[in-house]
Amino acid sequence: MSNTIKAKLKNSTSDLKEAGDVYIFEGAGDSGYYMQFVCPCGNCNGHDSIPISMDINFANKSNHRWHWNGSYHKPSLKPSILRMSGCHWHGYLTEGEFREC
Repeated sequence: MSNTIKAKLKNSTSDLKEAGDVYIFEGAGDSGYYMQFVCPCGNCNGHDSIPISMDINFANKSNHRWHWNGSYHKPSLKPSILRMSGCHWHGYLTEGEFREC
């Protein structure tokens, strides 16, 4: 059975303290949107930032962006998230829930 943790929207990076905390913001200039989060594993307290886009044509492997559904309160991202450092958590963010693979 995979572990699930609710994504909790925060107002700034300084509010990111617990597993599943999420901050979505617009980058400088035309760099697009980003999502910062605390690793949902619940053990490592690792922080990551990933580029996201609501444009399905822009959010692909060649642009290194995750497709975002545009929701701040129940965000979904595609494809899966794989942390390349720390605990190497791998899973999905769907309808506001992190679900481990």
